[in-house]
Amino acid sequence: MSKPDLKHSSCKNGIWDRKTADWYVARWGKQPLHRAVPELCQLASTERVLDIGCGSGTVVREIAARLSTGEVLGVDPTPRMIELALEISDGHELSVPVRFIEASAERLPCPDQSCDLVLAINSLHHWEDVEAGLAEVRRVLKPNGRFVLIDDLWEEIQRHSGHHHSEAQQESHSHWISPETIAESLTTAGFSSTSCEYRAPEIAVSTITAQPRR
Repeated sequence: MSKPDLKHSSCKNGIWDRKTADWYVARWGKQPLHRAVPELCQLASTERVLDIGCGSGTVVREIAARLSTGEVLGVDPTPRMIELALEISDGHELSVPVRFIEASAERLPCPDQSCDLVLAINSLHHWEDVEAGLAEVRRVLKPNGRFVLIDDLWEEIQRHSGHHHSEAQQESHSHWISPETIAESLTTAGFSSTSCEYRAPEIAVSTITAQPRR
């Protein structure tokens, strides 16, 4: 699939047009990082999990496959992403309920204190209002719940691969937020957090784990 012409592709209020969503899922919809997420977030087998910016649902399915009880909800503001997540998930036999809902980080469709784990994987820089989104994450997390943000270390990946990112990738990550800035935003939003870097073949990420301060 050819890359989208960004001059004619739409990304308004964090919502991609159909062409851009299809390209992104074809190119980045399933990566080695996605298989590593359960380990990186120290998933327990009985958790209620929310994935913000779930895209085509790869991480949702990886998480669900490792749960014995609980459920997984994936949200994304792009209608086409939810459509693809439902299409791809159809026929997967999973032991816990899985749902996909069109929604933004700023308006999460979850009751107060209902989630053990909230994930944001390469999605925070797409949020329209980080402050409002973090307030929503704090609202839906259980008192002992955790918020895990995982972002690719693009400079490290580029240095090792020797390849230049495509124009579409550069556009997608043009508003990338540094781990230091994320940590400051989390503190302001009432979280305590720890961060680390994780490297494995084809994976180089920064992981921040945050919990609501009591």
